[in-house]
Amino acid sequence: MSNTEVVELATEMVLVLSEVPEDVYQQEKLMILLSAEHELVKQYWKQIFAAAEQRRPLLLECKS
Repeated sequence: MSNTEVVELATEMVLVLSEVPEDVYQQEKLMILLSAEHELVKQYWKQIFAAAEQRRPLLLECKS
């Protein structure tokens, strides 16, 4: 897999993750990060999730 293909795949993953509902996003993030056996893979996923979180709408919590 070339560097260009890796970048395209990561970009597509960021776009998909930025559009899923918050509960699904958090569940997938937790499962992926807990299942990553190699630190390099975990760091790669953390970068993808960080980019997706920048694109996700800000959720404001209202306290009554």
